[in-house]
Amino acid sequence: MAAAAGGGRAERWSLAGATALVTGGSKGIGHAIVEELAGFGARVHTCSRSAADLEECRRRWEEKGLRVTVSVCDVAVRADRERLMDTVKATFDGKLDILVNNAGLLFFKPAAEYTAEDYSRLMVTNLESSFHLSQLAHPLLRNSAVAGGGSIVHVSSVASIIGYPWEAVYSTAKGGLNQLTRSLAAEWARDKIRVNCVAPGVVMTDMVKEVPDGALEQELSRIPMRRTGEPAEVASAVSFLCMPAASYVTGQIYKSRGRPERKKKMVAAGRSRAERWSLAGATALVTGGSKGIGHAIVEELAGFGARVHTCARNAAELEACRRLWEEKGLHVTVSVCDVSVRSDREDLMATVKATFGGKLDILVNNAGQSLFKPTTECTGDDYARVMATNLESCFHLSQLAHPLLLASSSGGSVVHISSVAGFIGLPALAVYSMTKGAMNQLTRSLAAEWARDGIRVNCVAPGGVKTDISSDKTIDPELVKNEMARLPMGRIAEPEEVASIVAFLCMPTASYMTGQKQRKKMVSTGGKSREERWSLAGATALVTGGSKGIGHAIVEELAGFGARVHTCSRNAAELEDCRRRWEEKGLQVTVSVCDVSVRSDREDLMATVEATFGGKLDVLVNNAGQSLFKAVVECTADDYSRIMATNLE
Repeated sequence: MAAAAGGGRAERWSLAGATALVTGGSKGIGHAIVEELAGFGARVHTCSRSAADLEECRRRWEEKGLRVTVSVCDVAVRADRERLMDTVKATFDGKLDILVNNAGLLFFKPAAEYTAEDYSRLMVTNLESSFHLSQLAHPLLRNSAVAGGGSIVHVSSVASIIGYPWEAVYSTAKGGLNQLTRSLAAEWARDKIRVNCVAPGVVMTDMVKEVPDGALEQELSRIPMRRTGEPAEVASAVSFLCMPAASYVTGQIYKSRGRPERKKKMVAAGRSRAERWSLAGATALVTGGSKGIGHAIVEELAGFGARVHTCARNAAELEACRRLWEEKGLHVTVSVCDVSVRSDREDLMATVKATFGGKLDILVNNAGQSLFKPTTECTGDDYARVMATNLESCFHLSQLAHPLLLASSSGGSVVHISSVAGFIGLPALAVYSMTKGAMNQLTRSLAAEWARDGIRVNCVAPGGVKTDISSDKTIDPELVKNEMARLPMGRIAEPEEVASIVAFLCMPTASYMTGQKQRKKMVSTGGKSREERWSLAGATALVTGGSKGIGHAIVEELAGFGARVHTCSRNAAELEDCRRRWEEKGLQVTVSVCDVSVRSDREDLMATVEATFGGKLDVLVNNAGQSLFKAVVECTADDYSRIMATNLE
């Protein structure tokens, strides 16, 4: 996969010669994805349930000179999926470079009113089809010869991440799709197959017309942009993830809910493809641009037509870089700056203001410093230096850049360069990790606050990258070895692979992508004593799978706090043995046999619970589950159905 980083810019940002399958391509997001991939040179096959819609689309694509073939397929039907992949195999001579699982189904109902048929239809269309098509595509994707290897993109939804009323089953399916993304990314990295996911918010498609009265207005009020997304904006993200430029991106969930659109801004979806995928005329400031990731970002942005200013502490290195960029025909100016010094940052922004006539389109806070030291050995100076360099500079430069970004005629964009160390714990990196974790939250906060100003704020958090930092001799070799073992791709990234993501986030085509927020709601227990708050006296509870393991412990804990508990299991003998022991302990526990994978058993169980507790229930613990350790390509339809019925349905 590393070959993608070494190719020319034109090759890394092209799909010429690639083959792609996009499900649900006759309308909405799928239609936009087909056009975007084909517009970048890919040969695309797409499917839909409506032959008439497909044929009409095919004629229009042919008139546009796009290479698109079509076939009728209902992805909810297993046999149709198998026929679809046979068609794709024959059409593309046994190879496939891109699979986009886009087809989906949504309808709105209170959770209590969903029928078994509703549940089954939504789960098969939105989740099982993606799993099965990925299985079927695996041997074709393994044969991919494009730079970066095969690529799968699942089209999910923000409903997979935040809760919406009346979308319980749809949200469940999309949440499963997100986790399938992570699992396949880890499992298939060795096969040179990348797997990612795009999770848009409300997008203007036929599905939106089905939204209950008032719900759309309520959701729009929660979106920073105060508008729905356009299918072309989602298609842009999908296309990027399929390109060699994204060769080090896998297992990611790309969320987008938009920023507000000011009147002087042009919506990206209304621009031509060339305009949306260009930085011509844009101005950018990249800190720490003389080496490593920063150097690659400067070259990538300038290569897309931006005028770039960059800084570093070393004047000699900067001047050597400037000469090289000049020889390449790139528009780059430079100045010396130590971003850990406040006055230097102010001088830098004054220089940028003068250089670009008081306007700035892009700010990339890249400069950083690592510190590999046991926490107990970090001095006050260590802490202050790393904080000032990695975090304070990021905050202050964003502050200073704000009026210049506001003056941008095309919408400002800020990108912070964080690290996976901001998400996971690593030994001897406590202070560095703190700065990156704080930077991640700064991204979310600025994205929410500056959305009204038309400024997008995003963050790129790479793992190991080939830079001077990664070759630091003070790093524990054992730590490096352990981290390499955890990387699905088995290698660290090239700086160009990080730079590609930054460039994409700065483009008009990423106009609906900005930082995310999390919301939590709490229930008050005010007014109760400690004894009452830590008691279940008088409560009733149902715990599934209570005869052993975690379920058994939950039954004992709840009953020990005074609850009357009913539990179930498939094994009558084990249940009765447990019941006798609970009775000896003075615990109030009743039991019944139930296989939770069987719908009629579940209905019988709830009838028993209703009778046992007089039609009331205070606590439900869905504990029963079954694991399956099998390679994805070896999972049968029965395996899938059994696990889904037991663990999810």
